[in-house]
Amino acid sequence: MDTRCFIGRPHFKSGSLVKVLVTDRFDAEAFALLKTGKGFTASRSETPEPTETELKNIEALLIRSRTKITADFLAKAPSLKLIITSTSGFDHIDLEATEKAGIKVMYTPSANAASACELTWSLVLAAARKVVPAHRAVKSGNWKREALMGTQLSGKTYGIIGLGRIGTKVARVAQAFGMKTIAFDPFRDEEYFVEHACERMSLDELFKFSDVVSCHVPATSATVDMIPPLYIREGTRGIIFVNTSRKSPQLCCDRRSERRSAGE
Repeated sequence: MDTRCFIGRPHFKSGSLVKVLVTDRFDAEAFALLKTGKGFTASRSETPEPTETELKNIEALLIRSRTKITADFLAKAPSLKLIITSTSGFDHIDLEATEKAGIKVMYTPSANAASACELTWSLVLAAARKVVPAHRAVKSGNWKREALMGTQLSGKTYGIIGLGRIGTKVARVAQAFGMKTIAFDPFRDEEYFVEHACERMSLDELFKFSDVVSCHVPATSATVDMIPPLYIREGTRGIIFVNTSRKSPQLCCDRRSERRSAGE
């Protein structure tokens, strides 16, 4: 598992068992290995929000995004030295509070990248091939073939907002479909774009030239309302818009545009 650390490495007492608390779903086999592994003793909390009693003497936490790490939370865990979140994002953790408390934080940036890519493509294909209305038509007995003709993706242009781990995987699949790939990502250098066969575009250009657009950006202050509703409302060419970003409802200025992108 790819893990990255924000602040140094944790230091546990030599010779003592490190007390680990798992607060959310965790692979049963991995939990068994953790529980029987050398140097650790592991337990689970009743809910993703552990009680002060459950946190007592805990030195390491394994969490997901449902466990919110705040200064008040840390005050209940005086022995805590390490937090590992099994997520690609970390907006549920107050990094200033953890740094102030001397607690090391790690995350898993590659977690669920393949799954997010697959979800993105399931939505793109469902929209392009009108899977949902076709399903409804079959169930209602009102099948009209002409009204349910889909769109061929080969030869079309796929626009990607955020050419990170997920966006890059999505681009690779688009290219396998025979699509041209363009992308907006101010944090990637030109070499990366060339390496992954994506043409760099501004957001305005991306929406202008794309037949399909998908968003893969983290939840930060820079990405809140980053897409003006104008871009989506003026998709006169029948653009397919898919948003699988973290906290996706905050991505667009006009929340109603999100529903339109889902084909409602």
